[in-house]
Amino acid sequence: MKTSKPVHVVIISAFILLALAVAVGSIKAGGGGLPATGVGLTPGAAVNFVGTSHTVTAHVRDSTGGPVEYVTVTFSIVGGPNTGAGGSTFSDASGEATFTWSSTAVGTDTVEAMITDFNGNPVYAHAQKTWIPTNNIPEVPIGTIMAVLALAGGFGAYYLKGKIRIVR
Repeated sequence: MKTSKPVHVVIISAFILLALAVAVGSIKAGGGGLPATGVGLTPGAAVNFVGTSHTVTAHVRDSTGGPVEYVTVTFSIVGGPNTGAGGSTFSDASGEATFTWSSTAVGTDTVEAMITDFNGNPVYAHAQKTWIPTNNIPEVPIGTIMAVLALAGGFGAYYLKGKIRIVR
């Protein structure tokens, strides 16, 4: 007489083996390949006006420098006017994850990207973001603008009084 295990026992056993393989790192969650061992953050430094947004990109890599997808990347502002802001997302097929934030205050934020490596240890990358006031926009004397407008089509169509603020 032939005996066989019920199908549900086989499925549960296969699931347990898969879970153990992921837990010990022999199979990367979400696909094959090597486990994540490092993270970088770009740009490393940037300057923006208060009231605008800024995006940093984390680059999750394996021991050969190849991208690793489906890795949780936790972003945190660990210093500066926006300390405490943050969020988490997964790396994509290129090993990249992004975080965007803005500021209403002048100062320099330190943003941190954190992943957990094969051994369960945190791995960090940092970048600096300096927020400057919008009143740092240079003013151009009216005579400079009039000269440019005269070259462009004469004074007849343009009349300017005071100072002009150049907005970037």
